[in-house]
Amino acid sequence: MQKLIRALSILLFMATLLQARAWYMMPEDGVLAEQAAVNAIADAQEEIVAAIYSFTNNSLARALKEAASRGVKVTLIADESQIERNPRHHKAGELAKIQNITVLVTKGRASRRGNYHGLMHLKLCIIDNETIIHGSANWSHNAFNLSHELLIIEEDSAWALALQERLAPIIRQARPYTQ
Repeated sequence: MQKLIRALSILLFMATLLQARAWYMMPEDGVLAEQAAVNAIADAQEEIVAAIYSFTNNSLARALKEAASRGVKVTLIADESQIERNPRHHKAGELAKIQNITVLVTKGRASRRGNYHGLMHLKLCIIDNETIIHGSANWSHNAFNLSHELLIIEEDSAWALALQERLAPIIRQARPYTQ
């Protein structure tokens, strides 16, 4: 029974990958993955919502700026502790200065005693309620070029809308980024 469950899990995972428009295993596919993500952002027409834990990638930040300059509404949700830990390199401050880009910060739930918060550890981008970029990869040089990571880019409007609904409470509890 355990072998059957494992086999079905592997088949489900593979089916997910096969339905994806594109999937990349880094670091081997890092250059291709980064360019595919940039291209997906470049195709945006109306809205981009990205929840990214660690965001230090120059190419992806540039792509978001270019989208915003075309009138695309961009919302970036970032983890507060990650920005505090890496303020010079995290792209939140740079992007917050751009018209049509809203940067929000949040953190995970407070511990029982309230002395620690969890993380906003997502690596998710939803473009025009259709295209979804997700996986294990942060938007960083390390993720795309050095680490073993997975990035999936797919078209699925039903799933994109469901993910937007799940992001709504995170967005509501987040606060605007201030430097």
